[in-house]
Amino acid sequence: MRGHLTLMGALAVMTSVAYSLLGLPAALLLALLAGLVAIVPIVGPALGAAPAILVAVALKPEVLPLVIIAYVLIQIIEGNVLVPIVMTPGAIARSRRPSLPPAARRGRPREPQRGCSPG
Repeated sequence: MRGHLTLMGALAVMTSVAYSLLGLPAALLLALLAGLVAIVPIVGPALGAAPAILVAVALKPEVLPLVIIAYVLIQIIEGNVLVPIVMTPGAIARSRRPSLPPAARRGRPREPQRGCSPG
């Protein structure tokens, strides 16, 4: 679940930056909406892009192609870069777990098992 929330947040941030650079009104609200509906499988990206496309058509038709291109690029980045990083099993848990560097792990002697007789 943490991985999905991380992806939703990343999508909202990237979308907010793109929409702000394009000059869309209410860019932050549109980006938050896109991030929230990203949890919906298959249709989430279309649901997230639809409000921004409607705003672009109504208020700034000259940026409509750029809005579509930006959203497609963001989806490509999310699907090909972020999802493999974030959704790798244990990726978030590994990033928070302290570990020794490999050189320190090799030199540790193994403790003998108790209760075993030699030989």
